[in-house]
Amino acid sequence: ATVIGVNNRNLRTLSVDMTASRRLVGQIPPGTVAVAESGLRTSADLVELGAAGYHAFLIGEALVTTPEPGETLGRLLDGARSASGGVGTTVRGVVAGGA
Repeated sequence: ATVIGVNNRNLRTLSVDMTASRRLVGQIPPGTVAVAESGLRTSADLVELGAAGYHAFLIGEALVTTPEPGETLGRLLDGARSASGGVGTTVRGVVAGGA
């Protein structure tokens, strides 16, 4: 499968701008696995970007900066799964990595 990731982090300034994912999702070809990367901190972020067309998410900083990464990931996924029923999307994949 072809995978395209959209990084929300400006690699020059390290600032995060979620509009990158929103702006570029429409340019990802059909049949491609779309991955939203960086700056994802809340269940609402996952739901919004899942509804926009992303299939998976790379979450790093939100997990490595918490003392309980497993619990934090669980809360993110549970919240996204609960909320996504109302927008017709599901959380299908998360790649957790270091920042």
